[in-house]
Amino acid sequence: MEIIRANSFIDSILSSHAAAIGADMEKYRNHVYRVYNFSLYFNKGEDAELLAVAAAFHDIGIWTDKTFDYLEPSIKLAVEYASAHPELYLSPEKLTQVIEFHHKITRVKFNDTAEHFRRADIADLTFGLIRFGMPKQVYKDAVREFPIKGFHWKLVKLSLKQLKVNPLKPLPMFRW
Repeated sequence: MEIIRANSFIDSILSSHAAAIGADMEKYRNHVYRVYNFSLYFNKGEDAELLAVAAAFHDIGIWTDKTFDYLEPSIKLAVEYASAHPELYLSPEKLTQVIEFHHKITRVKFNDTAEHFRRADIADLTFGLIRFGMPKQVYKDAVREFPIKGFHWKLVKLSLKQLKVNPLKPLPMFRW
């Protein structure tokens, strides 16, 4: 699989939120591109535009709304983007499901694209330890092109902060 190094949707979305993302831009951008590439692998190249938009928005609420309970703000921004770009023919329902369930603990049975995106995000978050059959070389190539740059450490710090603020809901983004 050839790694996709640039995508106009991802780049324009991230650029429009650069002020909110701030110093974490490279960390987040690289995560977005790794997840995008992995999701294209799992989805066999289908729904590329939807996956690009979902990848750009899937965690963005962390920065735009300054919250670790970021799924709803991320979904809201993604659906607004889809509404503003009707020429893309993005299904708001499908886009919502891809973002809403990317941290689902169990398999997404009702939407294959959402399941492929979930697998892609897990592959990235586990440093490629869980790859769901994706070749190790695909993971290595993506990380070589888009280095981790401390993204995982950022998530650990946010998790610890959330644990202090709300110990009964330390990972509010997880779904069953």
